[in-house]
Amino acid sequence: KSLYPKALDIWYDDGKDGTPQGLLGVGKETTINTYQGHTFYFTEVKNKNKEVARFKITNQGLYVVRGSESDDVALKKALPHGVYDLAIEEQNYMKEYKEKTGIEWKHYYGPNGPRPPPILYMHEAKYVGQVHKLQSTEGYWSCNRSRIECHSTTPVDLEVEVVSTHPKAFIIDNFLSDFEADSIVAYAKPRIAASTVGNADGGGVRASTTRTSRNTWIPRSSSPIFESLFRRAADLLQIDEKLLTTQNNAEDLQVVNYQIGQKYDPHHDWGVNGYPESRYITLLLYLNDATKADGGETAFPKGADGKGFKIIPKRGSAALFYNLLEDGNGDDLSLHAALPVHHGEKWLANFWVWDPKRNR
Repeated sequence: KSLYPKALDIWYDDGKDGTPQGLLGVGKETTINTYQGHTFYFTEVKNKNKEVARFKITNQGLYVVRGSESDDVALKKALPHGVYDLAIEEQNYMKEYKEKTGIEWKHYYGPNGPRPPPILYMHEAKYVGQVHKLQSTEGYWSCNRSRIECHSTTPVDLEVEVVSTHPKAFIIDNFLSDFEADSIVAYAKPRIAASTVGNADGGGVRASTTRTSRNTWIPRSSSPIFESLFRRAADLLQIDEKLLTTQNNAEDLQVVNYQIGQKYDPHHDWGVNGYPESRYITLLLYLNDATKADGGETAFPKGADGKGFKIIPKRGSAALFYNLLEDGNGDDLSLHAALPVHHGEKWLANFWVWDPKRNR
């Protein structure tokens, strides 16, 4: 969090010239996925010689960049109205929250207090192996001709099996037909480009060695097949399908391709960027088969009481997990990675749903 009176560039100390990590505005906060022992430093925007703070990561708490003022009274005067008082409020709340729950508050805190609990549905995950039996009226597609010829009217039975209680994670074996999985790949191939990290709130997207895949985005309206997939996802997630648009709660479908050696290092799908809206649900659609020897698994290094667990891609299956806790806090245990591919390639689609709505 910045209590410095000017906007700042964030840098990872790589032992060379530093690697840019985005922008931090006055009174704003951001999230960085990193490891203990890594060092980050902050400079005034477009003035790299003006370093104002440097932190060596020792835990996952809140790091505050302060101005050079000698005392809190002077610091408060140097900042825009309300920024200092809100920062003190937030730090007090974080202390109380940890005393009460035993974990850190990691999500948004604003003038109205902490981010509220999610309003969208959350599947129960009481024990590993628990199964929720659902049905979708959106039948499978089997070809690319007319709806009458190719779209089955038979409902799809979905079994949502708990594979982790902390974080809440599930697998669904038959979310897609083989034809639907192949159709997503065929649509994405001519549109694919290098993946990026970051967002507009943190200074813009950028290339990174932490994410070496390629991706593209597919709107719901691209074809009747994609329309059906969004409707089936609504049935799975127990959410009104009208909310699964970019004007409301959903993003376009992001299709990702990993070649041999490519990966995405551990990261969260949620972040803190100065507003309460947040990615809430991640639904991963696996578009081709893989074995353990092929690599490319989805790994949750903090799950299973710290032992971690992995999900092996299987064509047509899906993995579902929640990025938020029931009280609205970000779930740190939802940290996940796409492990390097050893043989062949991996195709995957990310389906993200926001709560209480999408921030655009």
